[in-house]
Amino acid sequence: MKLLNRTAVAYFGVSLLLLVVATPIFYYVLHELFVEEADETLVSRKEFVVARLGEIKNAKEITDWTRFEDDIVVTPLPAGTLPRHDSLYDGIEHGNEHFRELATQVTIYGKPHQLKIRNSMLEKGDLIQTIVISQILLLGALLLCLLLINRWIAGKIWQPFHETLAKLKDYSLSRRIQPELGRTDIVEFKELNEVVDRMTRKIHDDFTNLKQFTENASHEIQTPLAIIKSKLEVMIQDEDLSSQQMQGIQTIYEATGRLSRLNQALLLLTKIENDQFVSTERINLRLLLKESLSLFEDFIQAKNLQVATRLNDCGLDLNPTLARVLLTNLIGNAIKYNLEGGTLDIVLTGRYLTISNPGASPLHPPEIYFERFNKGSSHSDSLGLGLAIVKEICAFSNWTVRYDFENGMHVVEVGFGMPKNQHP
Repeated sequence: MKLLNRTAVAYFGVSLLLLVVATPIFYYVLHELFVEEADETLVSRKEFVVARLGEIKNAKEITDWTRFEDDIVVTPLPAGTLPRHDSLYDGIEHGNEHFRELATQVTIYGKPHQLKIRNSMLEKGDLIQTIVISQILLLGALLLCLLLINRWIAGKIWQPFHETLAKLKDYSLSRRIQPELGRTDIVEFKELNEVVDRMTRKIHDDFTNLKQFTENASHEIQTPLAIIKSKLEVMIQDEDLSSQQMQGIQTIYEATGRLSRLNQALLLLTKIENDQFVSTERINLRLLLKESLSLFEDFIQAKNLQVATRLNDCGLDLNPTLARVLLTNLIGNAIKYNLEGGTLDIVLTGRYLTISNPGASPLHPPEIYFERFNKGSSHSDSLGLGLAIVKEICAFSNWTVRYDFENGMHVVEVGFGMPKNQHP
């Protein structure tokens, strides 16, 4: 959930809770005020009625007078009834007619009578309900307006942050362009932009230094290795060497070659991870597969492999170097770890590439072989970086790759279909 939405939900929840709590309190206060006003009216009316009853001489006059006063009831009391204090209470008549009633004792033409005066609360109750409903609607509309205004103001306030975030999302070390962050008067966002600017400059400098170091180190390592191999090749041609010396030189020569390949593989991985293969072009993977297979023709014949291909046209936007490295590693692994006289099945569609070959059961779970320096066998010339390079190329291109061992077959599948810079 976005920060603005979370804040709005919090405001709405608290406001709704306050509204729910305040509504019955507001209703109770209004009700008590109206009851108090009704009681004051009853007391005032009692004084007028008592004065009027004092003028009456007999029971007939009481009856004639109360006939036109629906809210007044006068009832004779037995002689000797003790005087009582006035009492005020609620009453309900005809099911839902709520009223307040004042009961008192008066003396009319020398005899005790009970006097009851009523004040209907029906209209006042309707008025209270109308006021409460109107207040709820008013507060609800006010709450909605406040939420909308708060969201609009928050959007304006947070705009510099979103601009900075968009610049960071678009930032790439491979472009070598420092993001230009906008200016803002908000102190916190201004400090954020300053920190981000310093951080990106430091990252860019560190990346440049690391890139230069990697390239320089690779170059400086390759030069002495080339010299060593050249000298070893000359020494191997010396006929005066004993078989033991020849074997030692051959071991050194093979180790030097392996070290050279290891240096090149690690350099390639570093370049892929640092997004140094940014240039792409449209590649027909079917043609590139055929070209790669032709390069391995001697190795295929040496192992007497039967190659079966089902290749459809497949155009992909990819760096040509990475495309060749990907196919070289996949086909090379399938040949290296194949059985003598085995098969090599290659299927290419517009959505995936599958390469499968028979071989010995893997020593570890399949996902382990995508990690660096994990070998599928004890081949002395294996670096354990083939599938690691394949994984990095697929991650760089936003493709998927999986390796399984099914029914005695090693199966590697590369899934296409996700454009670069998009995620599934």
